[in-house]
Amino acid sequence: MKKQISIMLAALLLTASLTIPASTKSVSDFTDVSPKAWYYGAVEYAANAGLFSGTSATQFSPNSTMTRGMFITVLGRLHGVEATYGRFDYYNFNDVYQGEYFYPFAVWARDNGIADGDFFYPNKPIAREDMAVFFYRYFQKFGFPLTERESKYASFSDCAKVSPGAQDAMKWATAYGILNGSGGRLDPLSSATRAQVAQIFLNFSRLKSFEKPAENPSPTPTPTPGEDPPWYNYNPTYEKPTGRSAADSNGGYFDYDLANEVMEQINELRKSKGLNELLFHPLVRDWADIRAKESVIRFEHVRPNGEVCLTVGEGLNVENIYKGIGYPAYIRDDTRKMAKAIVDAWYNSTGHRQNMLHDSMDVAAVSCYVVGNNVYAEHLFSKQPLYFFDHTIYDIYGWPRQ
Repeated sequence: MKKQISIMLAALLLTASLTIPASTKSVSDFTDVSPKAWYYGAVEYAANAGLFSGTSATQFSPNSTMTRGMFITVLGRLHGVEATYGRFDYYNFNDVYQGEYFYPFAVWARDNGIADGDFFYPNKPIAREDMAVFFYRYFQKFGFPLTERESKYASFSDCAKVSPGAQDAMKWATAYGILNGSGGRLDPLSSATRAQVAQIFLNFSRLKSFEKPAENPSPTPTPTPGEDPPWYNYNPTYEKPTGRSAADSNGGYFDYDLANEVMEQINELRKSKGLNELLFHPLVRDWADIRAKESVIRFEHVRPNGEVCLTVGEGLNVENIYKGIGYPAYIRDDTRKMAKAIVDAWYNSTGHRQNMLHDSMDVAAVSCYVVGNNVYAEHLFSKQPLYFFDHTIYDIYGWPRQ
């Protein structure tokens, strides 16, 4: 069965943060952008859309080099990332720190697979091929179907200089006119000015014109008023484990009471917002147990073996993870207080809150793994109805408890 990739992923650790809000400017605010300049229209678009805020109140600095930090900030603003995003995140690039203007956008890019690796190099000039890669990954994650277009990639005299990992992105970017090159060259490793990047974002904004028309999909059957869909009534009462598991070789254990309390508080929160309660399933809890324990080894949305986190199971859509360091026993052993700390931390982070309150999720499970004074919490979500797990997965494969 094809694994479904998450529409949103999030990870966090309780920390403090400072972020700089974006501000919307007008091209007329910039004294260094002439109406006669070739890039005037691009800067006008970027300023009106709130993508660029200038290097000062009156300067756009069109000829200044665009850095990687600047670029990911603009891409994040295009997506609508809030300045508070990632303020509780623990795992991050080793050279991206809270308080820097690009911090929330770099964290967002990492969470969504747009940027990866241990270092982001935010102050390094961004190469043209890196821009193509970021755009390509962004569109793969959040875009829409496009009509096929023949790439101009091979017609550029220096296409052989494109790094192997960027070739698909550059072929895509040149096919849809996001990158057009100059003088028959792509200059993949060259940097770009702020004016050039504004033009590239304007090109990217025009992708809608290549959107593939819908293929007359079959109409979704309308349920008879007052009747629930067939799977809805399939809602067996699963017995949730309680207490604590036996300690493993690392001295860690699963705190089932804490996991149950976290799930209960999340459902209370959802009910207060008019949302459905998330239904518990033991198989999803099995997978959550695995991921909670894996977080000790690698606290990110990648498993220790390098696979994407959601490959732990089938039909999973969303993951929230949490790491609480050094909790004293009087808090850690107070189930309600500890659960509230976890839920509050998720709620106070935009990405995690969106996950908890997502209106299309049906099934979920929480796992809490405690080792020493540290608590690792895992929340897995799925849009799948219960029968998906029981008839398609659980009965056929009989996944064992870990």
